[in-house]
Amino acid sequence: MFTFPMVMTDSGLAEAKALEHLRERLQKRLPITPAQLDDAITAALARYADRPIRDFVPILVERDVLDGLEKHSP
Repeated sequence: MFTFPMVMTDSGLAEAKALEHLRERLQKRLPITPAQLDDAITAALARYADRPIRDFVPILVERDVLDGLEKHSP
């Protein structure tokens, strides 16, 4: 299991769980390696590192990952 870097508060744990579910869903859906997916999620997550409200970060990360892969596919 990949561990995404974040502060482990109650909300941080909920975010980590949501990101892990996101990773599992995207791995089944996308034709990329686990390492590529982890890199894409980590890069998208970094864009929101300084955001104080974290409730929607997993949704935004998913959108960013899908948008980024769509832009780079043939």
